[in-house]
Amino acid sequence: MNDTLKTFLLYSGAVAWGLMLLWFILRAIIGKNWPLKVGATLIAGRGLMSSSKKLVKEIKTAKVKDETVTEVGVHLFWRLTRIGLVGMMIAGFPIWLLMQQNSLIRTQNQLFLSQNKLFQSQNSKIDTQTLLLSEQTRLFGSQNAKLDTQNVLFSFQNENVATQTSLFRDQNTRIDSQIVLMSRQNALADTQNYRLNLQNNLIEAQRRGALVILMSNIMDQMNEEINKHKEDSSHVDLLGYALSDPLIGRIAALSQGFLPYKYLEGDTLTEKATSPERGQLLLSLVKSDLDSITYVKIYEAANFSDAYLKGANLEGAFLRGAFLRGADLEGADLERANLEGANLRGANLLRADLLRADLERASLERASLERAYLISAYLREADLGEAFLERADLIQANLSGADLSRANFSGANLSYADLSGASLLVADLVTADLHGVDLREAKLLLVSNLTARQLSLANSLYECEHLDSEIEKKLREEKPCLFTEEGCN
Repeated sequence: MNDTLKTFLLYSGAVAWGLMLLWFILRAIIGKNWPLKVGATLIAGRGLMSSSKKLVKEIKTAKVKDETVTEVGVHLFWRLTRIGLVGMMIAGFPIWLLMQQNSLIRTQNQLFLSQNKLFQSQNSKIDTQTLLLSEQTRLFGSQNAKLDTQNVLFSFQNENVATQTSLFRDQNTRIDSQIVLMSRQNALADTQNYRLNLQNNLIEAQRRGALVILMSNIMDQMNEEINKHKEDSSHVDLLGYALSDPLIGRIAALSQGFLPYKYLEGDTLTEKATSPERGQLLLSLVKSDLDSITYVKIYEAANFSDAYLKGANLEGAFLRGAFLRGADLEGADLERANLEGANLRGANLLRADLLRADLERASLERASLERAYLISAYLREADLGEAFLERADLIQANLSGADLSRANFSGANLSYADLSGASLLVADLVTADLHGVDLREAKLLLVSNLTARQLSLANSLYECEHLDSEIEKKLREEKPCLFTEEGCN
C-alpha cells in the first residue's frame, strides 16, 4: 500500500470520528429529536418536506389539489434520484480502494518475481565464485611450492655469485694493473710516434734541402738567361724578360717537388702542412722582372698550393692564373697585385693587404679573408662562396656579378661597394655596413637579421631579387629612389 492511500485512510478515519463526536455533542445539547429532524430534512429535502406538510393539511380538510400531489411526486422522485447517486458514489469508493489495492499487489508480486530472479542469479554467481576461489587456492598452493623451490635455487645462486664476485675482484685488480702498464706503454708509444714523425719531417726537410740546392741551380740558369736578354732589348716587354721553355719546365717540376710538410717552429711541429720552398720559389720568380707571357706559362704548369707566404711582400706582383690553393698569405702585402683568375680556394688571407688588387674571376671559395684590406679591390665575377670576410674592409670594392653565396660578411665594411648582379643567397650580412652600396639586380636572401635600416643605406636596389616582401614594401615607402634605375646618388 502506497503512502497516498495510507494518508487518505488516516484523514478519512479522523473526519468520521470527528463527525460522530459532533453528533453526540449536538444531541446532548439540543435534544434527541433535533438530529432526527435535521436528518429527515437532509434526507428528504426542504422541498419534499414542505410539499408533504401541505398535502397532509389538504387531506385533513378533504381538499386535496392535483398540484400538491404532483409537487410531492416530483420532489419525491428528485430526492430518490439524488439519494441513489450518492449511494452509488459511496458504494463505488470501496470498490476503487480495492482496485488500487489489487494494482499495488500486482506490482508487489512483480517485484517479488524480479527479486527471486536476482536471488537465483546471485546464487549462481556465488557458486561460480566458490569454484574460482577453490581453483585459486589450489594455484596458490602450487605457486608457494614453486616459490620454495625458487628460494632454494636463489640460495645456491647467491653462493655462486659470492664466489664469482671474489673472482671478479681478483680479475679487476689484474685488469687495473694491466691498464696502468698499457697507459705507460701508450705514453711510450706516443713519445715514439712523435719522435718518428719528427724524424720523418726532418728527413723530408733534408730532402727539401737537396731540392733547394736544385732551386739555386735553376735560379742561376734563370739569371744567365736574363743577363743574355739584357744585352738583346728585343726579348724584353713591358714587364720584364722571357725565359726559355725548358727552364720554365724545370721551374714547374721543381714546384711539384716541393711538397707541403710540417716543420718545427720552436720545439713543436706546425699544425698545417705548408711548403716554405714553394713560397720562396714564387717570391724569387715575382722579383725577377719576367715578362707576362713567361709568368703565364709558369703559373699554368707550376703548383704553388699550400705555399708559405706569411707576411710576404708581393706588392704589384703578377700572379694571374697562379695556383695558390690553400696558401698561407696571412698579413701578406698584395697591394695592386694581379690575381686575375688565380685559384685561392681555402687560402689564408687573414689581415692581408689587397688594396686595389685585381681578383677578377679569382676562385676564393672558403678562403679566410677576416680583417683583410680590400679597399677598391676588383673582384668582378669572383667566386667567394662560403668565404670568411668578417670585419673585412671592402670600401668601394667591385663585386659585381660575384658569387657571394653563404659568405660571412658580419661586421664587414661594404660602403659604396658595387654588388650589382652579385649572388648573396644565404649570405651572412649581420652588422655589415651597406652605406652607398649598389645592389641592383643582385640575388639577395635575407638572413642573419639583415634589417631594413641596413638596406636603406644602400645606393640602389634596382631589380634586386629575393628581397623580403615586407622590407621591400617598407623601403619603397620610405626611400623609393632605391628601386629606380638611377638609384639614390
